[in-house]
Amino acid sequence: MKFQSKDNSGNIVEVEKVQGIKIPQYYGGKLVYQIDQTGYIKLSNGKTIERNSVSLSAEKDHLKTLFIDDFSEQMVTLNENNFLKYRFYRPHVMENKKYPLTIFLHGSGQVGTDNLAHIVSNKGAISTLQYEDGFVLAPQYSTVFDPFDDKAKGQKGGIHWQTQNRVNLVLKMIDDVVQQNPAIDKDRIYLVGLSRGAEGVLNLLLTRPHFFAGALLASGKEAYTIEWIDGNANKENLASIKNVPMWFFHSKEDRISPVKGSRINYEILHNQLHAPYVRYTEFTTEKAGDNGIVNNNPHNTWDVIFNSPEVMQWLLQQHLGKK
Repeated sequence: MKFQSKDNSGNIVEVEKVQGIKIPQYYGGKLVYQIDQTGYIKLSNGKTIERNSVSLSAEKDHLKTLFIDDFSEQMVTLNENNFLKYRFYRPHVMENKKYPLTIFLHGSGQVGTDNLAHIVSNKGAISTLQYEDGFVLAPQYSTVFDPFDDKAKGQKGGIHWQTQNRVNLVLKMIDDVVQQNPAIDKDRIYLVGLSRGAEGVLNLLLTRPHFFAGALLASGKEAYTIEWIDGNANKENLASIKNVPMWFFHSKEDRISPVKGSRINYEILHNQLHAPYVRYTEFTTEKAGDNGIVNNNPHNTWDVIFNSPEVMQWLLQQHLGKK
């Protein structure tokens, strides 16, 4: 696909990049689990179970995936053809109890129409559910470029979660769900984004700087990036989010989304705006295990984040207006 970018001299040019998409496939009958009982089992009632073997293929109807199977398929629309599919997890609500809401934004590898890849490719959608019951929204857009936000038609344009149209769709999704579910704690609405999704999280924070209680941003780009043109983040245009609890993560060897984007965001927020609740963790993958988990792709910092009780519990401790 062709995108806008900058050359070494700073000129805006058109470049070609390969967009890889990962669509999950069930193994079906090709993968068979087999359990062999090689000895006798003596029960407490005196009976003995003979040797036995059990085989089960990995077909979808045979599997039960915790949390994931309980996400319902939904869709939000702005007009007849302008829509966004999403998955919605609703906990078993107890009377007079409030629950947090987490919004998870996927990366470029999970673009599609299946409304599935983004919730099974990593733990992003269930990241907070591992530590506390709550509501979760996980939208999925169908194309890299947004047909309802076309720069050729005088609109802002952009790709992935950059477009204003997709920001509007996500915010309508959130508003509709909050309105329909009074058990949601409006002081505990969280954002989690990886790669291009982290970029989308920044866009949402900048659109509603006093709405979200906290955010995790893994391997993203500089604020205000358009296509592959680096953003123009500065002290003035990031000032509105200086009091939002944010935790940035990046690997210095990341070649997919260079580390400079997160460094710029953090430098402005922390050093120039003296943001009191912003954090930044930078990994290295020069040696196996340096980032706490063995991973051959330095871009995938979220593999550490979503398996870190410290990080996820930090997010769940954030309350809007309570610091």
